[in-house]
Amino acid sequence: MSIPLLGVAAALGSALSWALGAVLMDRVCRHFSPWALTLIKGVMGLLMMGAVVLVLGWVPLDRRTLLLLIGSGILGIGLGDTIYFLALRHLGAPTLVLLVVCGFTLVPIGSILFLGEQISAWRWVGIAAVMSGVGVVMWDRMEDTGAKTNWRGLMWGILFVLCMTASMIIAKQGLEQAPSLQATLIRMAAGTGAVMLLGTGTRSLARWVAPLKSPVLFFNLLMAVIVVTFGGFWFSLYAIKHLELSLAYALMGTEPLFALVVAWLLLRRRISGWSMLGTATAVAGIVILCMN
Repeated sequence: MSIPLLGVAAALGSALSWALGAVLMDRVCRHFSPWALTLIKGVMGLLMMGAVVLVLGWVPLDRRTLLLLIGSGILGIGLGDTIYFLALRHLGAPTLVLLVVCGFTLVPIGSILFLGEQISAWRWVGIAAVMSGVGVVMWDRMEDTGAKTNWRGLMWGILFVLCMTASMIIAKQGLEQAPSLQATLIRMAAGTGAVMLLGTGTRSLARWVAPLKSPVLFFNLLMAVIVVTFGGFWFSLYAIKHLELSLAYALMGTEPLFALVVAWLLLRRRISGWSMLGTATAVAGIVILCMN
């Protein structure tokens, strides 16, 4: 079976976007509550994505597709993103990314159980190579950064991985009929709407958005949202729509490799021998995945 090259490019582009977005988000996440970040990011993203969909046109969808995408958005964005920011505060980015990468191994299992995907032996080899290579890079980065771990953060991190996996399995089914751009808009609207209802009910909206009075914070958050919305969210759904879920997630799991390259290019950080070995292993896995 041939692999759609645009789907592969979208998956890798999503990984790159999340790597850049994490750097940008790290500058602002401690100035906002997790719920506030999810809400503000969602509103900004909706305005951007809504403008694009308005120009391209809306495709009518059946009720089942809408319900699947709405449920995926509430679970993955409304709840999942908020839990992600909670975990980020307690664990730090290196530890959390490593945990997420380990959690990617749940996706092939879920795709077999719930989507009926058939994964060949060579595909398993490719997935194992990608995950192993990324794991080596992440362990090496943790040694350099002195990443922290605590039980509360670990609990939030595991819960985020479960939300992420479940929401993508649900979204994969909704993407059978919906264009990826439109599906992204629906998921973002559902997740953001759920958080907005919570903020309204608890009368927290004014307190949540108060830090936006700072022009620097607003600009940094806006840049992060642009990267995450069009690169992270849209590219990931495009990849999931056009690739098997297990393959798409293996490719999107290369985010730490891109983070390593970004740190080398922009911050001139040294790349160790272990990181080079891990990167080479992951790249070999990507080649195996794309050839089988």
